[in-house]
Order: sequence, then structure tokens, then C-alpha cells
Amino acid sequence: MNEYIKDELDEINEDRENKTFKVTDLSSANWAFRKLSALNREKSEIQALAQNETDRIEEWKIKKTQSIDRDIAYFESIIAEYYIKERDNDPNFRLSTPYGKVASKLSTNWQYDEETLFEELKGSEFIRTKTTESIDKVSLRKIATVLEDGRVVMPDGVILEGVTAEKKLSVAVKPAENSYVR
Repeated sequence: MNEYIKDELDEINEDRENKTFKVTDLSSANWAFRKLSALNREKSEIQALAQNETDRIEEWKIKKTQSIDRDIAYFESIIAEYYIKERDNDPNFRLSTPYGKVASKLSTNWQYDEETLFEELKGSEFIRTKTTESIDKVSLRKIATVLEDGRVVMPDGVILEGVTAEKKLSVAVKPAENSYVR
């Protein structure tokens, strides 16, 4: 802080103790503006210092946690790899320990060729009409069967050319909260 600002702030503190200053003319308004300016500069300096320290701490945090994040990713991947291997052997396999568990979800990703599928399903209950005709994908997904190769088959055995589906297993490794190693 420069000497001028320090003097201005000292003067403010003295006046604050007396509590007698009032703005009554141009000169006293100018004096109050100088004090206000000094206070704003001091506030800016404090904010800049705080921001510099915050940035420095954030950089330190990132540096310290990067290698930990890599290690976390490594352990999650080897646990997930083990889980998937065991699940391939036994679809009912569950992995749960006092220090964590693995949760999985089998989902199906559907890809539609709207024009082809619309032509295939025209006139069926899977075409709904509001203002225009559209495919009722929700109802279709409920009754259709997805083959291993991604083709979609209707209950009557007809393979739909306008849609494919891919089954995907998502795995989430969840360490137990509040667990610690002795």
C-alpha cells in the first residue's frame, strides 16, 4: 500500500473516532471522495491478494490430486475388469466387500433409421397419429427382442431393418464411504 493511501486511511480512522465529520460544501465532499477512493483501492488490493492466494492454492491442489486421480482411475479399472470377467462367467455375479462394491446396469442403445422403420411399421399399432404420423418407439422397445448381433426382431419373427440396438454394460465402482485401512 502506498504512503498516500495509508495517510488517507489513517485520517479516516481518526475521523471515525470523533464521528464529527459532515459533508457541508465542495471541499468537504472532495475530502470524502478522496477517502472513498482510498477505501476502494485498499479493498481492490485485498481482493487481488486473496485471488492470488486462491489461485496459488488451487494450483497446489491440482498438482497434489492429479497423481491420486490417476491412481483412483487405475484401481477402478482393474476392479471393473475383474467384475466384467467374473460376470461373463456368471451373469448373477456380485462384487461387494466391506470397503466397496460394484454396481452394474445393462442398457440398450437404440439407433433408428426413421424412414425405413416407418415404412416397415406403417399400418401397425406402432405408428401413432397426432397431427402427423410418428413411430411409437416406447411400445416398440417393450415388445421387440434384441439379438446378439444388434438386429431387432418383432414377436412374429420379422426382423426390422430400420432399427438396430446395442446392449451395453455400465459398471460403477463404489468405494465404501467412511472406510479406512488400518
